[in-house]
Amino acid sequence: MIYRIKDSEDLAQAGWGAIVSVSGEVREAIGPLLDYRREQASVYQESRYRELDFLVGETKTTFLARHGEGPGPLRAGSFPYYWLIIGDPEDIPFSFQYQLAWIIHEPYCL
Repeated sequence: MIYRIKDSEDLAQAGWGAIVSVSGEVREAIGPLLDYRREQASVYQESRYRELDFLVGETKTTFLARHGEGPGPLRAGSFPYYWLIIGDPEDIPFSFQYQLAWIIHEPYCL
């Protein structure tokens, strides 16, 4: 199934999420941005905004499983189209980011 987005610039349709591997002052500093994006993305559906914690050392498979997705293609529309990844590249490796981009954008049709 393909999740169709009519206007990819409308966050309420496309969705927006954050994958976070920080805490303390950094987490507090990004709070207003996350609140603003939550307000924009969840106009029609709460699920269009996601804020997910990343555990250091996690693989793509364990990350997705922990957030309700099995192996293989994602359920269409289950993850937002746009993501902000917040954390040190040593904590959230580029290889994870690359793998995630491929599977998140696969079920979408712009």
